[in-house]
Amino acid sequence: MIEIVAFDLEELEQIMEENEVDNLLQVRNGAANSDGAFTVEVILANSTGESVFWQKIYYKIDGPIRGPIAEIEIEYSSDGKPYFELEDNSRRWIEDFIRNNYGRGVKL
Repeated sequence: MIEIVAFDLEELEQIMEENEVDNLLQVRNGAANSDGAFTVEVILANSTGESVFWQKIYYKIDGPIRGPIAEIEIEYSSDGKPYFELEDNSRRWIEDFIRNNYGRGVKL
């Protein structure tokens, strides 16, 4: 596994290509959250901490299907909890990803 620090999506994709990294699950400082029996969502904070790179990975019998990586701005609720919002307006709370990866050395 490799640790990646990237400012924007273009830099992330370049680093991933140079290091032959196929998806964000292969990044040591990423954090994953199960979204069902056969799907996982993975995030990686950008270098400024102002946004996350998000990817959904689907598992099938013949192997994983990787969704595209998106860069999404981190927002804060009225009580100060960080989250990001997907295109369908559903919220993902950063703490859910951290809770599921505590002890793995995830830095967000």
